[in-house]
Amino acid sequence: MYAGQYQPDATRALTDASVPEFLAVVGKVSVYTTEDGRVMTSIRPETISAVDALVRDRWVLETSRQTLDRIKELEEGSCENLSMIEENYSTDLEQYRQMVASALESMQ
Repeated sequence: MYAGQYQPDATRALTDASVPEFLAVVGKVSVYTTEDGRVMTSIRPETISAVDALVRDRWVLETSRQTLDRIKELEEGSCENLSMIEENYSTDLEQYRQMVASALESMQ
């Protein structure tokens, strides 16, 4: 994530943030592939807001639940966008389960 002269509010929010502090970021995502094949993702923030641990935990819980629901749909073959998913994303479902577990553990 970066914020520069064209995102003055985001830059100010980052400058004013206390460490440590949870921040909610809304922005535009860019994805590109480097010459050596690595996929890089960046976020150009539009708004950044400080949030408390309760908001962060609710977000982690809801995102984890939705991710597990999607994994179940993929396992059952009931996902309506299956061909697009297989074309654009890793289908290593264990990888996603581990991400969910890691996110939930971070709340402790």
